[in-house]
Order: sequence, then structure tokens, then C-alpha cells
Amino acid sequence: MPAEVAEAALGEPSPEAELDAARAVLRDRVGVALSHDRARRRAFALLVRRGYAAEVAYEAIRRQAHDYGRGDGVQGLATPR
Repeated sequence: MPAEVAEAALGEPSPEAELDAARAVLRDRVGVALSHDRARRRAFALLVRRGYAAEVAYEAIRRQAHDYGRGDGVQGLATPR
């Protein structure tokens, strides 16, 4: 197998693909109701336990809440550094 093919197959997903995957986990496990701080913290913990970087988890929750009319969705979470 050519090295380029192997690297492409084993390479990391694009940032947008990783974010989409994290949002799919939220939809499947949490649903769309992220209107309470506790729900957002639990969603964040779920994504981090699943191996998503804090920045990806934070952005997934923010977008999920925004898409479903819940503001920025992250009032109960500290901004990742």
C-alpha cells in the first residue's frame, strides 16, 4: 500500500468532521434540550469522556444550543483555554 494512502486512512479527522461527530453524539445521547446549566455541564462531560477535546465539546454545545434557539448555550461552562 502506498504511504500516502495509509497516512490518509490513519490521519486525524478534519476539525469540522470532529465537530459534526460531537454534535451527533449530543443529538443521540442528550437530545436538543440544553437549556439548563446542569444539562450543558453533563453534555460537556459526556463529550470529554468520549475523547473530544474541550474546545470541540464547548463548540458543539454552543452550536447545538444556538441551532435550537437556546442562545449561546454555554453560560454554565467555563471558556476553554
